[in-house]
Amino acid sequence: MSAGKMTEAFPFAGGLPDRFIRTMAVSIGGLAKDELFEQVKSVRLVSPYAKRLMKHESFTTQPAKATILQIVLTPEDLGFSDRPTIAEMLDNERLAQWSLANLPGWRVELNPPELGPQLAIQYRGQPQNEFLWIAMERIPGAGGRPYIFYLERNDEDVCSLDAHWTYPYALWRLDYLVSYRLIKTSETSL
Repeated sequence: MSAGKMTEAFPFAGGLPDRFIRTMAVSIGGLAKDELFEQVKSVRLVSPYAKRLMKHESFTTQPAKATILQIVLTPEDLGFSDRPTIAEMLDNERLAQWSLANLPGWRVELNPPELGPQLAIQYRGQPQNEFLWIAMERIPGAGGRPYIFYLERNDEDVCSLDAHWTYPYALWRLDYLVSYRLIKTSETSL
C-alpha cells in the first residue's frame, strides 16, 4: 500500500483508454464493530447516518485480516452515457459483464460493508472536495431506507465518513467517484 493514498501502482496493470485508474490496497477484518467505530472516530468525523449503519445487524466485520484491492471508477467509465440508477451502479452481474469486456483477467464487484469504515481510516491524503462513494450492498438506515457509505474531504479540510440514502431508481451523475472491489481472476475462467 502506498501510505494510504490512491495510486496506480499495485498489482493492477490494466487501464481504460484515456483514463488514469486509481487503485488502493485496503486491509479489512480483525476488528470488532465497536473497535472499528472507535478507530474511524479517531481520524474522521463520523455522521449519525454512518454510525447507524455501523451499528446495524447487517454490518459485519470479518474475523480474519485480509487485503482487498479497490478501483475508483465513474459511471462514465462503466459505459454509461446517461445518468444511471443506483441499482444499475450496484449490480454485480452488470459489473461482471463490464469487467469481462474491459478488464481482462480482473473482475469489479461490490465491497463488503466493512470496507467503508476501513477505507475511512486508511485513505490518507484524500483530495480536497473529493466525495467517494463505496460500492456495497445497501444497509437499511433511517426509516428502513437503503444507505451506502461515502468518504468526503470538504473545502474546509474536514474528512468524514458518512452514509446517504440510495433509493434504487435515483440517478447518479456521470462524474461520481465510486470505489469498487477489484479481484484478479484466473485466465481459465475468462
